[in-house]
Amino acid sequence: MICSRCGIDKPTSQFFKDKNNKCGIRKQCKVCDREVRGRHITPAHKRKRQRINQLPTDGMTLKDKLNWIISTKEGKSCQHCGCQPHTSALDYHHLNEEDKLFGLGAIRRFRTGEITLEMIKLEMKKCILLCANCHRALHAGALTLDN
Repeated sequence: MICSRCGIDKPTSQFFKDKNNKCGIRKQCKVCDREVRGRHITPAHKRKRQRINQLPTDGMTLKDKLNWIISTKEGKSCQHCGCQPHTSALDYHHLNEEDKLFGLGAIRRFRTGEITLEMIKLEMKKCILLCANCHRALHAGALTLDN
């Protein structure tokens, strides 16, 4: 097949697949396609990539912090009903809403360096671990915590 950009006859393995094209492959070869697509990256895109890949002062990416929070739930049970669900069904509940700086489930909304691991640990000390059912029932007013 002949590349529409460079005009060189190349085997079909040198072209990307394209479901929208009748023959099932792109008209430009892989080399030309990469050249054209590479030009569309603006300086703003490059700055954004650098900011995302930049490690914060504590040396942990946001994804590392999320995985660390999940690992703290492993093997734990609900502090109200005692059930031991999957880690995704356990929530950290703040005992006093006035002391709450941020929700532990909402840290993915912050930028990478805004929340450190130490801040997360301090916030966890203000919480108890509840299963999703007890947590929802508590906020709906159908459940009360006994001190």
